[in-house]
Amino acid sequence: MSDAQVNQVLANSSISWYGMNLLDPNKVMNPVGELKLPLASKLASLNGGVSGLQLNGAASQIKVLDSLGRDYTVNYSSTSITSTNQWSQFAETIVDDTRSGQVTGLMSANYQGYKVAGSADSQSMLIGLTEMNVGLGIRANFQFTKMPFNPFVQLSGSWGTIRNSATTEAVFTRRHEGWVAKMGLMQTVTEMDPGLVTRVNPIVSTWAEVGHEWSRLRVYGGMLPKVISGTADLSMPTSVDINGNVQYTNTKVALDSPTVYYARVVYEGQINKLLKYRLTGMTNTENQSSVYGDIRMSF
Repeated sequence: MSDAQVNQVLANSSISWYGMNLLDPNKVMNPVGELKLPLASKLASLNGGVSGLQLNGAASQIKVLDSLGRDYTVNYSSTSITSTNQWSQFAETIVDDTRSGQVTGLMSANYQGYKVAGSADSQSMLIGLTEMNVGLGIRANFQFTKMPFNPFVQLSGSWGTIRNSATTEAVFTRRHEGWVAKMGLMQTVTEMDPGLVTRVNPIVSTWAEVGHEWSRLRVYGGMLPKVISGTADLSMPTSVDINGNVQYTNTKVALDSPTVYYARVVYEGQINKLLKYRLTGMTNTENQSSVYGDIRMSF
């Protein structure tokens, strides 16, 4: 430390005793100024959070610096948040055989086997092909969806910022005498500004659903999208060498993706030639439930 920094520490650590200024040894090592997190490219404030990653103790002992550059060890694990499954919060938007557009809340327009939707407000869009016959009674849907977040991983503050994610999805559907079975496979690519998380690598996930469809009533059960392959890269400040240089530990962690099963019911009816209504209810093994109703007009 410079002479000025030493004087500042002494000034902050002195106590008055019978008119004399004495050094309090318990205060000498107290941080001066705001503690900062030394990222690879900048000093960041201690704020923000992360969810969707299996940190496995990676944030339990990391280095922070005070305004004088002195290092301290903190447990940053409390900023790791356990959130509910993102997909289960949008049961009412399950209106076709794909899932990647579900969390955007977009309603797509279909025309001759193509579908498209977009929203400037939510910065989301999707485009896809519907109901392609691939043989053996199986039909396939393909969809590309872009959204300003990642439905599997959430970051903020010193952990980094997700700018957008893009998901390519293939769904295969088999129908027979009212019964229907669906299976989807998705790959999600993430664009982000790095923090402690420097990169979210491509995520591969899957989902499945079976059910029975009558003229108005449809009943389904299935598994919400679950990660089968996906990691994130971390760069954690874990030590300081004798020259005062921060040393980083680079590690790769898996994504936290619980297996969540659900049941949902859809009932549709016609009010008149132009209007029809739809009621949707859903519950899952995370004790989440939702009920939704809407009225649609067709010409």
